[in-house]
Amino acid sequence: MTAVPSASQPYDLQLGINVTPTVVSLSDGAELTISADVPLTATGRREAALSGLLYCFAGRVDRPDGFVGGYLGQSGDLDGPRAAASLTRWVITQRRIIPAGMAILRRDQPYRDDYRVFVEARAIMAVSASPVWLLNTHTAAGKASIRLSRAEVFDGEALATEIADTIRTHLFGGLVNPHLSPASNTREAAVRAVLWATRALDTFEVMRALRAGGLSSKGVSWDFSIRRDLALRELETRGTPRVFSCAHRNRRVFWSPTLTKAQALRGYDLAHP
Repeated sequence: MTAVPSASQPYDLQLGINVTPTVVSLSDGAELTISADVPLTATGRREAALSGLLYCFAGRVDRPDGFVGGYLGQSGDLDGPRAAASLTRWVITQRRIIPAGMAILRRDQPYRDDYRVFVEARAIMAVSASPVWLLNTHTAAGKASIRLSRAEVFDGEALATEIADTIRTHLFGGLVNPHLSPASNTREAAVRAVLWATRALDTFEVMRALRAGGLSSKGVSWDFSIRRDLALRELETRGTPRVFSCAHRNRRVFWSPTLTKAQALRGYDLAHP
């Protein structure tokens, strides 16, 4: 169904986001509840988020015709010692979102902290790659994954993929931005440029994509930084890399995991006869 104004959402707006209210049972027994009834105030959203383990508020960013986006986070970050330091920033961020719907993850047995952080980070990565503009990042993923077993990493990655797929399908209605959405840093922007492409890209093509999106660097080694970010730092978070790479025709090229290596390189060769 299409998100429409309600007692909690009195916007006379056509956001163009088809939210499908539903409750989806995940493979580990958790339930992800999708709702088109979103509290308007930051206080109301905080109370809604605290009813679960993870949450996502979705809509348009900054204006009714703005980027499709939102905020995906851990409910635990809104309560406890960290909350006081970050709540003001969280409230300001929430005010940027014109809401269409929300998702709340609930489970009878809470996740271990490191596991929950890892799942949150991988879910943010997956949703952001759509491309949908999430206003938060996943900086704690690497440290959290170090404290997980190999089995926990694979289980967490699979769960995060389930969560992201459900959010993309039922909360955002499959809607994505027509071009790359803003990223929190150059590395994230470079990843999104590669995931957006339908073939392998070399470093200089990634740089051109970033410049087309308004990013630039005055440094003399921007190409080196991009290669390092995509080829090395993306591997620091355990699990399936978001970007694959190899040496091809004396250049380092990168492609999305949705492509096979043969498809990615064939597309690159066709673009560079």
